[in-house]
Amino acid sequence: MLDDERNLRFVKDFGGQAFRLYELRATLPDPSLYPTYDDRLAQAMERETEMFLREI
Repeated sequence: MLDDERNLRFVKDFGGQAFRLYELRATLPDPSLYPTYDDRLAQAMERETEMFLREI
């Protein structure tokens, strides 16, 4: 039941709206403060939040 496609879609949509994950890649941090920030890190941050939401 937890691996149901509807549940996975809910987690992605909920995280996108509640935590504004849809905006994560639209706003870039200051490169002088976060020189290692890149698209892979943004993807990992988004995925980590989704994985956390699936667990609760």
